[in-house]
Amino acid sequence: MFQIKRILFPVDFSPRVRGAVAYVEALAGRFDAEVILLHVIEPATYNSNLGEEPVIQPADFDKFFGADLKYLRVQRLIEHGEVARKIIDCAARLSVDLIMMPTQGLGTFRRLILGSSTTKVLHDAEQPVWTGVHLEDSPGLTPYSAAIFCAPWIYGRRAA
Repeated sequence: MFQIKRILFPVDFSPRVRGAVAYVEALAGRFDAEVILLHVIEPATYNSNLGEEPVIQPADFDKFFGADLKYLRVQRLIEHGEVARKIIDCAARLSVDLIMMPTQGLGTFRRLILGSSTTKVLHDAEQPVWTGVHLEDSPGLTPYSAAIFCAPWIYGRRAA
């Protein structure tokens, strides 16, 4: 039987993540899976003010999610580096079974010019990736899912 024991949920504290949390909670609750919250702080770029790196603490996860995820086993991680690479490395290092992350839904043109962390993770991760667009508008869910559908082919690779 298919089992999910660990879910990696990258968190950027955006409304999209806020909308996706109901889906993470539903899957984690269904499989009694551990949820690993990962926030990646990117290095300063030429467009940013040097020395003004955001300070994120593990308690910030609790403030952001409030009562969500309170019945689940949750691990909180903060990493520094390139977002997609850190997500992929963390998924491999922690032996996660699923990566769940929303996408910005910028459209093809902007995604090609700017790049997309979600696209990079979809392409390079060995684990299955659950993603969705416009999750900031998603309806709430009950914390139970009766069935899961998984596409058999993802970007030319057969799903595990």
